[in-house]
Amino acid sequence: MTFYEAALRVLEAAGRPMHIQEITEQSIAQNLLSHVGKTPDQTMLSRLAAMARRTRDRRVIVTAKDTFALIDWALPENLEALEQTGVAPVNEEDAMPPLRPAERHPDPRPESVRAGGRGAERKRHRADDEELSGVRQRRFPPLAETVFDVLSEAAQPLRVDEVMQRLRSQALAAGDLNPDQLLRALAEDNQRRLDAGRRAQFFLSPERDALGLEPFEGLGALVSSDVQRPFADKLGLTMEGGRVVFARAAPGPDEIADAVSTVRAAAKDARRAVARALRRKLSELDFGTFERSVVRCLKALGFHEIRVVKRSREGPLLTARRRDGSAELRYTVRLLKGQTPVDRRAVQELRRDSGRYGAQLGFSTRKRLYPRPRSNCSRSTTVSSLTRRSRQRKHSAGARNEPGNDTVRSELLLRTFHW
Repeated sequence: MTFYEAALRVLEAAGRPMHIQEITEQSIAQNLLSHVGKTPDQTMLSRLAAMARRTRDRRVIVTAKDTFALIDWALPENLEALEQTGVAPVNEEDAMPPLRPAERHPDPRPESVRAGGRGAERKRHRADDEELSGVRQRRFPPLAETVFDVLSEAAQPLRVDEVMQRLRSQALAAGDLNPDQLLRALAEDNQRRLDAGRRAQFFLSPERDALGLEPFEGLGALVSSDVQRPFADKLGLTMEGGRVVFARAAPGPDEIADAVSTVRAAAKDARRAVARALRRKLSELDFGTFERSVVRCLKALGFHEIRVVKRSREGPLLTARRRDGSAELRYTVRLLKGQTPVDRRAVQELRRDSGRYGAQLGFSTRKRLYPRPRSNCSRSTTVSSLTRRSRQRKHSAGARNEPGNDTVRSELLLRTFHW
């Protein structure tokens, strides 16, 4: 926000008159200023002094030198302090003679510069710097803030070309700034304020082609259509519902990032919906069809050489291979029937089968009724990853030996299978 808006926020929170130094420190501490600058205290003083000298629509008064208060508090105004506020103090040393006379330097002459060697190299570097400085673009403060400062200091309406001339003379705007860009920036600032239920800040007189901080004669101050219509007519834009219709600019990096995150969230929701439908479908299948479905899912996930090596009353045992980076890992897959729990006994049996068939990893899965009560596992198919034997770690890339421990780690493959 601007210096004036930040000062109003600080005074309303304090509820008492405050010195300009204290107002500036509170504004910076609360991160209220959108543009601080090199001398924020002097900038804050000039803004508040200009607003305190306004005859209409002012909200601050001067109670002492460089001390401001809100007009709503009904405190007495000090006119003498108002005349002294914002005036730079007189430095007595400026009128004193210098401590030493001006130094004499020889006049630079072209013949004194060497044609080659270090001088030519310095000249070439200077030319490169000038070329790069023309390519780099200087960053300027927002146009709405700089125009508000110019109009506040002028204390009267100014023509558009005069405003642009003052902005360029104070190095507050780019040299290629044109009137359409200036009026568009002010119209957008007005529209944001009006949409937020606040008062418009800039007013344009089409007859005089002048900008001001106060409404001109015959122009409403609070009606959006009356305030924005001169800007729309000057820029050749249309009005819809009392609002100026601006051409939509190219999306910025933030908008692109928001769109990408939205698409990713939608894709994630779609995957979850497909996973719920798959779990429901698997729960409705008989065990034979469920076994064939698991085999097809394993093939789709990159498993190969899938074989049934043993069948028992609990369910079949499968072996498979899958490449993980540069290593070829062997898996054992246990399919459990009915309500057979995946308990400690099932894990121990799978560890024993994994060691028997030379597998590094194993997991169990079973089909459950759908829906089921909520538990720590949010999937309808219970999958428990099981074992990697220490004597077989050398077969996988990057494996580390831990003596005395047959089980290296257990993994939950739910994320892999999306069940």
